[in-house]
Amino acid sequence: MLNHAVVGVDFSGGWEAVQNALPSVTEYLGVRRLTLAYVLETGYPAAPELGHEDHYRERLKALAEPLRKQGLEVDVAVVTGRPARALHDAARDVAADCVLLGSRGHSAWRGLFLGSTVMDAARMAVLPLVIVPVDGAMGADGPVLLATDGSANSSAAEKAFLELVRRGRQGLALHAGPQADGASARAVEAEQADQRLEAVAAAGVTTHRVDADPREAIPRLARDEKASLVVVGKRGHNPLAELLLGSTAEAVCRQSGVPVLLVPAEA
Repeated sequence: MLNHAVVGVDFSGGWEAVQNALPSVTEYLGVRRLTLAYVLETGYPAAPELGHEDHYRERLKALAEPLRKQGLEVDVAVVTGRPARALHDAARDVAADCVLLGSRGHSAWRGLFLGSTVMDAARMAVLPLVIVPVDGAMGADGPVLLATDGSANSSAAEKAFLELVRRGRQGLALHAGPQADGASARAVEAEQADQRLEAVAAAGVTTHRVDADPREAIPRLARDEKASLVVVGKRGHNPLAELLLGSTAEAVCRQSGVPVLLVPAEA
């Protein structure tokens, strides 16, 4: 499904946790090739790192060696620009299947492994984005959890989820949202979600429909079930839609405490 991942590296203390998690996360997703990428960030009056490409390339090469010994094919890249955009551009340039970033904490995200880059990367994502919490549950053996809202935006996420199920992962699917009556847009969405849950159930997946705020219900179920991964879709990536990731997807990314696979609608 996801053979090649571009992995954002910032050499912070959080990177060590992401590095330790990479073997289990990549095996889970079927990733066999990594491109470790460091961003020389531009846009500031003084950019002292510019011109130090060789230094960071050598540091990336040192990180690559132990990963190669674990059976992964690993390349390195030093790129320039704003981190989120530069990493997505790097993924495009090497024809990667996804981008992988770490996140440190779930309330105040700052820095490369925090909100400013992770959330920017999520908002502009045209490829699946794997978000690994550096202080969360790594290598959990619980189910992979699909969060679906019944919309067209969730169809690509459902396909990714079912591929993991076909590869032998235990699956659990959830639609959370307030009950609605009549012919309102919310009621139509709920009916569509129920239909999608029925289709997913046909693949041997346990499904849940709960009357609750999805921003709270999805992370709570992920924690209660000790999920190994949460799969969630995101709205389209046209310039206007990029302004908002979507409150549910953002809450899942912030609060689940396990790796999240965010799948764009057209991925």
